[in-house]
Amino acid sequence: MDIPLRSKLLASFLGVAVVGAGTVVTVGWVLIHRLGLAEAERSLVLWTLVSSAVPAVAIGAFMGLYMAGRLSRRIQALTGAAVELEHGNLQARVPEPERARQDEVKRLQVIFNEMAAALQLRDEQLRRSHQQLEEASDQLQRWNQSYLATLEFITHELKNQIASAKLNLLAVRDGYVGALNAEQREALGDVVYTVNRTEEMLVNYLNLARIEKGELQVRARPVRIEPEVVAPVLKELKGRLAEKGMQVETDLPDDLITQADPSLLQTVYENLLTNATKYGRSGGQIKVWGKRLNGMLEMHVWNEGQGVAPDELDLLFGKFCRLAPPEQQERGTGLGLFIDREIVRKHGGEIRAESKFGEWIDFIFTLPRPDEILQESVDSSHLSVGS
Repeated sequence: MDIPLRSKLLASFLGVAVVGAGTVVTVGWVLIHRLGLAEAERSLVLWTLVSSAVPAVAIGAFMGLYMAGRLSRRIQALTGAAVELEHGNLQARVPEPERARQDEVKRLQVIFNEMAAALQLRDEQLRRSHQQLEEASDQLQRWNQSYLATLEFITHELKNQIASAKLNLLAVRDGYVGALNAEQREALGDVVYTVNRTEEMLVNYLNLARIEKGELQVRARPVRIEPEVVAPVLKELKGRLAEKGMQVETDLPDDLITQADPSLLQTVYENLLTNATKYGRSGGQIKVWGKRLNGMLEMHVWNEGQGVAPDELDLLFGKFCRLAPPEQQERGTGLGLFIDREIVRKHGGEIRAESKFGEWIDFIFTLPRPDEILQESVDSSHLSVGS
């Protein structure tokens, strides 16, 4: 049973008074018998002792009641203020005595108020700092949004101009506007390569702006991986693959179907296969394959080449990460794999890399494959190639 503090203190004071009075009477009784007083004298002395003890007990009770009430009120005041502090009221205080040098409870009240004042000051400082941080964060967000909007606008406009220039450049290089000699064709080939690199860079920056602004939208539908995603990308990269003498081996069964945005998945494969042409071994092999695994699709893009050291694998998907050695002729923007990771995660999957340094690297990512989507896709005719 939980007994109030005041009752405990009162009981303690009364106990001391009663024990003291009882001790006086007992000692007096013993002395009376040892002195050998007559019966009448012993009765008188005993009555005198008892008569003295009763007022002493009464005075002790009164003092105990007074002291217990006083101490309990001060301790309750401390407890109440502590509860207020616990609930966030940093203005809670207890009445401070004028002098608190000899009284420990009074000193505790002073220390409590000093502690509460220090907490209140610290809280006010933290609130001001938090407000300043929020204002700075809001300002940075506005600047970042302005920067991303500008980046998106510029890259979009430049992408259109580059695409137009590329068409005219290819027409000249391939002799549609007149014959060229070998040196002229080679020079234009270098220009085409530079234009391709610039176009790739602009696409990556455009995708980055959309990701950072949260505007990368996934327009998902049932998609067959090989005909609707991989085949168009390989067709686009046919020239680059031929220049490097690389052979592509695909193993993508017809039942590899996912719920995804085909244009975004093309971006993933384009980045991975472009990296393979950049950093893979000339004349080497590229393998593109996939399988069904635990209700998901597990897709692989593997190529021969230098690969990546084990301690650098986790860095591959960072923003602006470039792990190619300085002597590497072809270097990317450092955004392709970061963009791939964001796209794959938008589809509910994950991407990682495995590598044997000096020999090969394998990019592995997962895509959702609910059984109902697969069954619907197999049974429906609207999933023909190009739908």
